Amino acid sequence: MRICMVTAHCCIRVIKEGLALKSRSHIIELVANRIPFGFDQFESLSIYNGAEMLKQVVRASNADIFHVHNEPDWMVRAVREATDKPIIFDVHDLTTLRTLQKPDQDELDAFAMADAFIYPSKPCYDFAEKHHGEHRHIVLFPYMSHVFNDRDNDRDVSWTSICYEGGLSEDPAPEGQFNLRYLAPVVQMFVKQGFNFYLFPASTMQKGVYEGLGAYVSKPCHYPVMLTGLRPFGFGFVGASASAHLLEAAMPNKMFEYISQGVVPVIAHASEASNFAEEHGVGITLTSGNDLKEQLKDGPKIRENILKKRHELTMEKHIDPLIELYEELL
Repeated sequence: MRICMVTAHCCIRVIKEGLALKSRSHIIELVANRIPFGFDQFESLSIYNGAEMLKQVVRASNADIFHVHNEPDWMVRAVREATDKPIIFDVHDLTTLRTLQKPDQDELDAFAMADAFIYPSKPCYDFAEKHHGEHRHIVLFPYMSHVFNDRDNDRDVSWTSICYEGGLSEDPAPEGQFNLRYLAPVVQMFVKQGFNFYLFPASTMQKGVYEGLGAYVSKPCHYPVMLTGLRPFGFGFVGASASAHLLEAAMPNKMFEYISQGVVPVIAHASEASNFAEEHGVGITLTSGNDLKEQLKDGPKIRENILKKRHELTMEKHIDPLIELYEELL
């Protein structure tokens, strides 16, 4: 089967799914608006700039099926206008769930034009169903590819150090709003209680907010290098400083990235991630901002469980439902 993966910024989920599908001998074409990490692992790479160029790429493709990752959502419409072949929409950032407003036209078109859908969690599907009705779908967590698993199980880690990797903001939201990526309250809470806090942001930080709180902030780095940088830490933070609908429903990539490196996820205000961690014994959910060392005392025991289970918590082990969905549509 030849699959065309279409993405804008080429989120790491594209690479995770692509590597797992490649391991089953499927041919993967990658279409992105920039040269992404991992592009050399796939059959081909096409770069587009805007809807018209994307349509040209799609028309030239020999793919059997088009797998479009949001966001932005307009890509589904562009692909549909260029092909009558099946389209799967991978909805890992549902706009209406983030904004809690009515769907815009791009989202409405995407749901009208795609043939099936993929969600990172059941709550994300449940929310989409309220706005778009029942539709063919699967839920596929953002598992890591086994390619990225740390193979050294004997390393000592620091149980007074915690890290965070991913999107990060130095600006609090305007009054009455909430910025999920503003983690100053979280960093301050941990530093005041004797933890070292290291941050691996996706983009360069300019204002020194987190350094001013006593944290270390890395420069953005290549994905495999970032993963290696996580390994000395006992804990990795998942969540936000307060509750928000999107994060409570989502299943963050970073939880599985921590697990792949033997780092214990520490979860706050991310209910679906907490449910997964509790079910599999692979993380700790904070109940308050107090007595953090007491709440995290079981870290070494949980890490032992992570090291045993992480080779089962990979995309390669869970890719069958996606392959079955492809086959149903062809």
